[in-house]
Amino acid sequence: MDLLLDLLLALILGMLVGVERGTRVRRSGYDNVIGIRTFGLIGLFGALTAMIASITTPTFLGFGFIVAGAFISDIKIKRGIGTTTVIAAFITYILGGLVI
Repeated sequence: MDLLLDLLLALILGMLVGVERGTRVRRSGYDNVIGIRTFGLIGLFGALTAMIASITTPTFLGFGFIVAGAFISDIKIKRGIGTTTVIAAFITYILGGLVI
């Protein structure tokens, strides 16, 4: 039960970051927004990789960070998001991992 609550917390933290980033970017007039769903999934991915890393090996968390980085850089290239949003996405991944 605690594991499910931790995963839910990581998802909610990511969604909160997504709400903040989405409203901030929309107010500035950009259409290329990653928001509540994407940041929620990034936080959940961080929590899941931390959970698997605690069971297997800590290097799995680093592998997950590399995968998240590839995903985020792909979004940056395709959607043209700003550097602040990219940094927020990395921090969201780390926060998701810290929940576990």
